[in-house]
Amino acid sequence: MTDNCSTGSLSRKFVPSYGVICFRKNGAITEVLVIRTRFGWSFPKGHAESGETPAQTAAREAKEETAVTVSVNTDFAYTVPSARPGDKNTVTFFLGVAVSSAPPVAQAGEVQESCWLNVCEVRRGIGFAPDALALDAAAEYWQRLCR
Repeated sequence: MTDNCSTGSLSRKFVPSYGVICFRKNGAITEVLVIRTRFGWSFPKGHAESGETPAQTAAREAKEETAVTVSVNTDFAYTVPSARPGDKNTVTFFLGVAVSSAPPVAQAGEVQESCWLNVCEVRRGIGFAPDALALDAAAEYWQRLCR
């Protein structure tokens, strides 16, 4: 019998995650729903549960991690690698719009903080470069939709 652990040949199953970069207008200011993780600011995301579509996963994760209900627009999709070193999984972010005006509430044990911040504040506080690129692309797409 082969011991996969000692040979380093243990393969991990690819498990994609889905998330949402959610925008809202607060007067003249565009704000983004963010979560704080050990890497800095990021966006709600997670793995699909049985039978969920990617969009349903993104909406559920936003609700679970922030208590904010979002509408997901799958016309925008931006895929980034996992922030965990050596992890081959990916996260596909969709564009989101807040449906509820409830203030964000961080999911205990999962998220350090959740809040609405303006795009510039989020951009400065993102700790993972691919997430910053996803934000830039989503913000550009959002601006086109708002015209």
